[in-house]
Amino acid sequence: MRRHPCHPNRRTRTGEDHAGALRRRNRTANGGGVLLNGTGGGGPAPLTAAQRRLWVTEQFNPGSDAYLIDAVIRIEPGADPALLEAALNDVAAAHDAFRTEFGWDDDGDPAQFVRDRVGLPVPRVHGPGTPAEPFDLERAPLVRFRMVCRDNTATALELVAHHIVFDGWSLGILVRDLGLAYDARKAGGRADLSGRPGMAGFAEAEAAWLAGPEGRERVDALAGLLRGAPGLLAVPTDRPRGAQQPDGGHAGAGLHFTLPWELAHDITEFARERRTTLNMVGLAAFSAVLAHWSGSDDIVVGSAFAGRTSLAAERCVGCFINVVPLRLAVDTEAPFDTHLDGVREAVLRGAEYQDVPFDRLVEALNPPRSLTHNPLVQVAFGVQNTEPATYDGGIRLTGEPAPDDDAEARLDLTLWLEERPEGLKAIWTYRKDLFERTTVARLNQWFFRTLRQGCLDPSAPPAAPARS
Repeated sequence: MRRHPCHPNRRTRTGEDHAGALRRRNRTANGGGVLLNGTGGGGPAPLTAAQRRLWVTEQFNPGSDAYLIDAVIRIEPGADPALLEAALNDVAAAHDAFRTEFGWDDDGDPAQFVRDRVGLPVPRVHGPGTPAEPFDLERAPLVRFRMVCRDNTATALELVAHHIVFDGWSLGILVRDLGLAYDARKAGGRADLSGRPGMAGFAEAEAAWLAGPEGRERVDALAGLLRGAPGLLAVPTDRPRGAQQPDGGHAGAGLHFTLPWELAHDITEFARERRTTLNMVGLAAFSAVLAHWSGSDDIVVGSAFAGRTSLAAERCVGCFINVVPLRLAVDTEAPFDTHLDGVREAVLRGAEYQDVPFDRLVEALNPPRSLTHNPLVQVAFGVQNTEPATYDGGIRLTGEPAPDDDAEARLDLTLWLEERPEGLKAIWTYRKDLFERTTVARLNQWFFRTLRQGCLDPSAPPAAPARS
């Protein structure tokens, strides 16, 4: 399985908690932000900033599987295989992402093209699939399905998609529209899936906005917030830094830990009482640990936002996720709740800038480049929404990311929190060339202790990491 830096297989609470404010802003006549209507023709159309980043990565390492998304859609009580395949092709006809391929326009710039028709073959199998073949981005479709059948009944769909046309939010759209299409087919009709927006229109709108005065002003404003921040979060490493791999990543590993349900509940209640979110409280604890660990009071943490700042974007299958660097001033001698107030403001401010592409920000700041680390952001944090994508009509569909045990480390260190029935799960991904497993395990203990103490006694300074 593959994992990529912001793990777009799931929606992050960071983006969801504050998306409403962005949508309200975008509905106003002069509210600012790129007004994405999602219209567009068959191409050639420009790439969005997020797509361009993935396209460039592919040019350096063709056929890489680092940006493939795996998911499973479970079907209850089961579906007619022929009707399900027909419904899936109805969805492909409605959403451009399933018919999009990438190449070059007449000026030699990367472009996306939407085919009028793409046959979506759905092979039928009787057990879990084998590792997916890489995609050729110049040939649609960039999504593949396998239908798991038992006794001539479809019980699941396995999905592999390239991230350039799909993200975690897209899974929910697919599940809903597939359910509508299947129920309509079973009733002898066809679902009305017209009017689904496509990425080409968003790319055109984004390009025009970024080239205009408002877009340039927004990029400059966010760059101003980050100017002067350390280019590298200099935490102690177990080994010297080495150069990145051709696709921009490093061999990585993952560690999972769970905070018991009772304590997780107390932390969630603390966040509610403080009129914050679990994401903000967790980020306050994480950044405090990083400040102690690095010896710096100026911390930059990457935060993944859904990037869907309009109602049209919420209905589009595609890749919208964006990373916003959050700059946090951490006074390790100040009370935890004072630090939490600063984090809350930084997260809300970051949400307001989620329409500024990360790559444009790097261009504006032009930090010194190094093959040993990513520019601007080397660590990231977020809270994942683990609720599965569901459709409950004549048929019940449940879509979830496939289990992901391997890790591709595109940053030095990432921490994602998941709310689970058994407690709060911490998912760490780290560069194996920098850190030992035992170091990350100790870091997790420090984080949990800081989180626990911050919620139990918020008037005290954040807990200093224990040192061995």
